[in-house]
Amino acid sequence: MKDSRLLFVSFSFVVFTLMFSCNTDKLEPLSVVPAVPSCLITDYDSEVKAIIDNSCAYSGCHLDAAPGDFSTYEGLKPFLTEDKFEKFVIDLRDDAQQGMPPAYAPEGKPQDLTAGEIATITCWIGNGYRENCEDVTYDQEIKVIINKNCAYSGCHAEEDYPPGDFRTYAGLQTFLTPELFERFVIDLKDDTQLGMPPAYAPDGNPQDLTEDELKLVTCWINSGYPEN
Repeated sequence: MKDSRLLFVSFSFVVFTLMFSCNTDKLEPLSVVPAVPSCLITDYDSEVKAIIDNSCAYSGCHLDAAPGDFSTYEGLKPFLTEDKFEKFVIDLRDDAQQGMPPAYAPEGKPQDLTAGEIATITCWIGNGYRENCEDVTYDQEIKVIINKNCAYSGCHAEEDYPPGDFRTYAGLQTFLTPELFERFVIDLKDDTQLGMPPAYAPDGNPQDLTEDELKLVTCWINSGYPEN
């Protein structure tokens, strides 16, 4: 009985390994997929709130005096438009009177955003003013990561080998479990043989996810793998 159990465990391990293996004999990617911009991980909760709180949402400004309570995302949301937030924070940032934060900000408060803060805000605007990473979906962010790292010829882009055609959400969906996708992509990411993408990926294909891609994929997993 003990030998049978051991055989079953060994067989299961081999099957799961093959499910996430790549055939290195075929080197041609199906298509050239652009790298995922680091901007994609920028959201209000993780990065932008601190900038807004420091530069805008304080007493005498957008907290209890100027229009709008910018201390929360809901209070800020009506102003997140091209002709309001973007105009005054980005387009008019060099205007001492109209640019935000203004040159007449009280002592101890910023009169300008730093270059890093401007870059973060610009990314955030480009993302559609995302509140948090719960908004990450397969269609918007994850598909491009999967296509670049997994769904190319010789890997997860064929019906027979290795198991799973990851070019579509429907093909990927069966593998979206803690035991499969999460285990091999997140838990075993530092394992050169089992982690996906693998260290033996063919030339021209990634052997690791970037830090930003890992953050996006982790957000997606935690949100229940939403499609769109």
